Amino acid sequence: MNTLVEALKYKGKSGQWSWIFHRLSGLLTVAFVITHVLDSTLVTFFPKLYKKTIVLFKHPLAGLGEIVLIAAVLYHAVNGLKVAVMDFRPRLWRHQKQANQIVQMVFAVLFIPMAIKMLAGIVGHLGGDS
Repeated sequence: MNTLVEALKYKGKSGQWSWIFHRLSGLLTVAFVITHVLDSTLVTFFPKLYKKTIVLFKHPLAGLGEIVLIAAVLYHAVNGLKVAVMDFRPRLWRHQKQANQIVQMVFAVLFIPMAIKMLAGIVGHLGGDS
């Protein structure tokens, strides 16, 4: 019989990690959409509170959060395309490891330049270049 620690230890392969990251990225994206809808409603119902939230969103930590959001949306989109293609061509599932590597490469090629540009904006804002 497995101990609790053994039972909770993750022993997944690339397909399972892909599944976990897909779900987490989806949850992060949904959390952003909910936050965005809620803060947008403040404009109409609580304009003073909206102005305070805008100040919060201009903070550098919020900028880092935007980078995480971009990573989540981008990963979710690229991995979602992989899942859709593989669902239409079930014989491709035997190449799941290679497909996951392609997703990682496409994600990196698209995300790294965006993250650098966004980080430069945050650093520029901290230096007063805004």
